[in-house]
Amino acid sequence: GTVNTGDVIMSYLEATLPRRGLVRIPSDPNQWPRKLGESGFVPHWSVVPDPEQPRSWFDPNELTLLGDTCKKKGQREIAKVRLLTQVEKTRFTTNTEQVPQYMLVSGERRWRACGPSHADLGFFEIRLDEYRDSEEQFEDAYLLNGTREDLPPLDVARSLERLLKNRCGGNKQELSRLVGKSI
Repeated sequence: GTVNTGDVIMSYLEATLPRRGLVRIPSDPNQWPRKLGESGFVPHWSVVPDPEQPRSWFDPNELTLLGDTCKKKGQREIAKVRLLTQVEKTRFTTNTEQVPQYMLVSGERRWRACGPSHADLGFFEIRLDEYRDSEEQFEDAYLLNGTREDLPPLDVARSLERLLKNRCGGNKQELSRLVGKSI
């Protein structure tokens, strides 16, 4: 017979994450988080990474460790996502039965660690946020990632250059204020 993804995920959660309570993922994507601020568990495949994310490299060993932690203790932080536009859904769809619904804003390390190459949980916890445009989304992603010590210097430089050009009109003082660092 047909396997209901929601039932499989709920069984896993019941067995491994009892402190979180029972979680059911509706099989109908229209019942997944749709309103600003809503959160919940969704199938892992329904979330895609932002191709313009400030971080371009993820240490596979760290992802494996994080995946092991997610298996044992659950996802500690809810990832921030936004809804995909229809055009983006078309661009990111590789399987007509599994059409992605969300794009990551923050939490790509957790998303990768929970995915098939590491913990293979099959689900991911998200909170829906809204952004005026892709530059506001990028700014938020940088502010969440840019302060991390393990962000490669080249990624930091590219991100700061983009923010300077697209969010600060070339004004270095404005960039410094935006990111909270002297530039």
